Amino acid sequence: ERLSQQTGILICLTRFAFSSSIPMQKESLACMINLAGTQESCVRLLDSGFTFRDLSSLALYREPSFEDDFTRLRTFFVKHGQPKWRKREEDFLRYPFAFDASQSEGYKESGNALFKVNRFLDAIQRYTHAIEVLPQVKSPGSRLKDGDPAAMNETFRAWWALPPVLYGNRAQAYLKIGNWENVMKDCTSAIAKCIGVRNAEAEKYMTKSIFRRAKAFLSLNQFGLALNDMAYL
Repeated sequence: ERLSQQTGILICLTRFAFSSSIPMQKESLACMINLAGTQESCVRLLDSGFTFRDLSSLALYREPSFEDDFTRLRTFFVKHGQPKWRKREEDFLRYPFAFDASQSEGYKESGNALFKVNRFLDAIQRYTHAIEVLPQVKSPGSRLKDGDPAAMNETFRAWWALPPVLYGNRAQAYLKIGNWENVMKDCTSAIAKCIGVRNAEAEKYMTKSIFRRAKAFLSLNQFGLALNDMAYL
């Protein structure tokens, strides 16, 4: 019950379900299933931003199989999350999505160009489109050698490297307009994708995201969490 009342922790759970680390995915999903078992906690979990699209992409792309967890989570959301969950399912079915890494790259470049001319809201929209069409969950089957980002092939990049870049870029755009809540959420998503990947590029993304998140926590008067992040730096 105490856990379900901590909005920041719930946001972390929903983001770390998409971590590149399989153990992190597993633990996050186990906590989410436990929380979704009661109505109050289930509603709080949905309020933290978890959507039917998130659940579907986990079911489609997570390794190992997510079928049993998908069924249990959806059952709890249908039972305890109405009418909020029903609307999310209807919206998803009305506007289905398709994954396309090359299209995501195009949206990213467009967002970068808009950011450079201080069109931050438009840049946020482009980064959001890029995130929507990018596969989010699949864990990379191999690891890069430290300090050798040139070894990254396009498939690996689509599954691992692009998500933290997109979340990081959108977080920076949110930072420019002072939307600290979304800075915190996007930085947490970027951090989740870096955990479990050991190379210099992941460390760079991790450090930048933790620094931005610390600034967001300070602006949100969450000083203890800000200190935790600054301790990493």
